[in-house]
Parts: sequence; C-alpha cells; structure tokens
Amino acid sequence: MKAYEMTIENLNKCPGNQMRDTEIREIETADLDAYVQGLHKDKKVNIDKETMNDGSVVYHLDLSGTLVRYTFTEI
Repeated sequence: MKAYEMTIENLNKCPGNQMRDTEIREIETADLDAYVQGLHKDKKVNIDKETMNDGSVVYHLDLSGTLVRYTFTEI
C-alpha cells in the first residue's frame, strides 16, 4: 500500500460563482483506479485519468453534470 495526499475539488459550473469546494485527505491504497471507482460505485460516472510530469495522478469525473477532480500525490 502507498500513502497519498488526495485533493478533492468540486467544480462549480454556475457562471456567477467560480469558487470551488476543496478538501484534502491522506489515504492509503494499492490501486488508485479501484479507489476512485469505489468512491462512486452507485453512480453513473465518466472518469478521465491523467498522469502529471511530477508523478501526481489526476482523475477528472463527470457525475451527471457535476464535475469533480481528484489529485493524488504520493507522500
């Protein structure tokens, strides 16, 4: 298992409010893909995965119009 800092960003699509809700957690997992899918197992979700140059992994989720971004940085 690896330890990660996970940043959760709930992106607001309302044009009058560009603020985003952000939360930071420390998690341990052996499989990031399974971890992210497990967070939304009861919902229809589109997931795009991106690996950054610094090694962090970013998941972009579309939850039926609600956009969420998870960023995982190994600690």
